[in-house]
Amino acid sequence: LVVENARVNAFGQDDFELLTAVASQSGLAIGRVRLLRETQQRVAELLAVNRVSQIVISQLDLKATCEIVSQTLRDIFSVEVVYFATYDTTSKMIQPLVFLVKDQRLDLGLDAFPLGVGLSSIIIKTRQPLLINQNYQQIAAGLGARQVATEIPKSWLGMPILFGDEVIGLVTVQSLEQENRFSNADVRLLTTIAANLGAAIQNARLYDEAQKELAGRR
Repeated sequence: LVVENARVNAFGQDDFELLTAVASQSGLAIGRVRLLRETQQRVAELLAVNRVSQIVISQLDLKATCEIVSQTLRDIFSVEVVYFATYDTTSKMIQPLVFLVKDQRLDLGLDAFPLGVGLSSIIIKTRQPLLINQNYQQIAAGLGARQVATEIPKSWLGMPILFGDEVIGLVTVQSLEQENRFSNADVRLLTTIAANLGAAIQNARLYDEAQKELAGRR
């Protein structure tokens, strides 16, 4: 908090004490606003996690689960792109399931590919979030990313999906319009959502395998 005057010796002790008191009250007010914002942010995060949790417990079909969750994540993070893929630890193959670009599902380039270089492989290998908030094209190219979509994101956030100690998939949210779109709060929120998705994807996998086995017996 700063006050200025062009006149020399414009401020006296009374001015100093007054400004000190104002600064103290301002500090308390700012602290209350920050606390309120943090509380509102946490409430919003809990509501978002609850929305996703309700979806995953109501679905057993893997692809349907990912498609519905993709649309929900698009709304939660206010982004244009959501991408889901699963990972098979035995074959070491990454299988894209959903590539939602704006309101369209992108089917091009959704064939399974081996673990290697690129953003998906980095997330799986490191088991850590990957955030690119600027210079996406340059950074992604340097990491060996495949270019599937025709539009280049300006901000990109990817998260591994774990079940127990194994990485079984990944999810990314991407902004086509805004750099520095994702904050630490977004990373925290997507981490929590991904943790909820792990068990859901594993259950959906088991259900798919059981359905295939039953179909084979008929």
